[in-house]
Amino acid sequence: MNDIVLAFPLFSIIACFIGAVICSILPKNKAFVASLIVCLVVASLSAVVLTYTLVEGKSFIYTMGHFDPNEDGIRICNEIRFGPIEALLAMFFAIVLGLVNLGGKKHQDRNISEKKQNLFYTMLCLVLVSCISLIYTNDIFTGFVFLEVSTLASCGCLVIKERGPVILPTIRYMIFNLVGSGLFLIGIVTLYDLTGYLSIENIATAIKAMPTLNMPTMLGMMLVVIGLSIKSGLFPFHFWMPDAYGTANATSSGVLSGIVTKGYVVLLIKVIFRMFTYEVVVQTPIFEILFVLGVIGMIVGSINAIHQTSLDRMIAFSSAAQIGYVFMGIGLGEKYALIAAFFHILSHATTKTLLFLTSANLFQTAHGSRKFRHLRGTGRIAVFNGVAFSIGAFSMVGLPLLAGFMSKYLFVNAAVVSSVPTWMKISSLFALVCSTVLNATYFGRTVITIYLPIEDESLINKENNKPTPLCYAGISGLLLINLTLGILASPIIDILEKGFELFC
Repeated sequence: MNDIVLAFPLFSIIACFIGAVICSILPKNKAFVASLIVCLVVASLSAVVLTYTLVEGKSFIYTMGHFDPNEDGIRICNEIRFGPIEALLAMFFAIVLGLVNLGGKKHQDRNISEKKQNLFYTMLCLVLVSCISLIYTNDIFTGFVFLEVSTLASCGCLVIKERGPVILPTIRYMIFNLVGSGLFLIGIVTLYDLTGYLSIENIATAIKAMPTLNMPTMLGMMLVVIGLSIKSGLFPFHFWMPDAYGTANATSSGVLSGIVTKGYVVLLIKVIFRMFTYEVVVQTPIFEILFVLGVIGMIVGSINAIHQTSLDRMIAFSSAAQIGYVFMGIGLGEKYALIAAFFHILSHATTKTLLFLTSANLFQTAHGSRKFRHLRGTGRIAVFNGVAFSIGAFSMVGLPLLAGFMSKYLFVNAAVVSSVPTWMKISSLFALVCSTVLNATYFGRTVITIYLPIEDESLINKENNKPTPLCYAGISGLLLINLTLGILASPIIDILEKGFELFC
């Protein structure tokens, strides 16, 4: 039985691939059901793995083969490593993707032609397999392979929309992701040439054994970090986000913002703390650079959000700011900062998908307009969506009892108790205060706008505003997770604390 459980992460990956193939040959509604079943299977298998790793109190490596053909030190492997954090993230991403798929069904029917919908669900399965593979992989080349799978699947999710200018944003998204992947590939080739390994643990051992951290090694490390930072949308590489997220259908925007970028960030954390290790990275300026860029991104992203005249672009710039939170935590480089970063990954994944879904429903109430001036009173007409959007907005601001509050509380606590230089403590606290004020400004303005009295009845669509049962189910599930992370955060934090040492 133990051997079977150890293979569950591999079974999750295989299930996604099988689901992708099945979705590609089924008609749209059956493909939709098949994609939901894939999410359910992955979430269930991950829940079992999470329970098993918590009970055993250790992480596991599942090896799918080694190849050592000669004595020249060439060592190629394919490994999966998992502990409580990996299992929690895989389970969480599968659940969120399933809920956003469920809640966005009517937008998929509306914006994607019937002949292409099964292809869209195929892309969702590939997005999920790429994210959980990035979480589970223990060899760096497999990580690169699934970075490319994620890029191609994400581009498919963007360009498949029938309405609106989707080609140019998709090309821009693809170009910057390929630049990031290219830098990442050059970095891992450099490290492989220096160490002779692709396994994360073996690379770490080889780098630690070096008498000094030489320039080629540092160059390889920097290329890997820069590549993943570009793909994650860290400032100043965030400017592709507004067009990509703003033009995609609601499900794609939620998936890309809430899940895809988080997979890249998780791989980056794994690379820094498991492959390069804290002891080595602290000898370089990597932590300081990521911290500074994260702090700047938190503020610049929020300032850009304030100046937007359309809601979709405002939410997209907000995503750039929220990525800054995670990178600030990585830059602090200590246990509680990383726990805060992991928790924020969960919090943001839930909240941002909720905002994209509910805002799309509000747009429909405004005859498809995304402009703030046309959204007046939409919350009065689309009551459920208005309330759900408001809860998501308040969560982003950091209202108590919601997920966003716990994220910010954990970051404040991490900044206070960490042993980093004083300038980093002060900067992180200042950035948290500024970002919260800016969040309150643009999200508060939005919530007020959607509840203002209607000035022009012709701008409001009062027909067909009642959510479908699937929409109710998806949005309600995301609301429930958000409230759970806010009210019952202690068990999640305990899992993150127990899994931290095993992860790093």
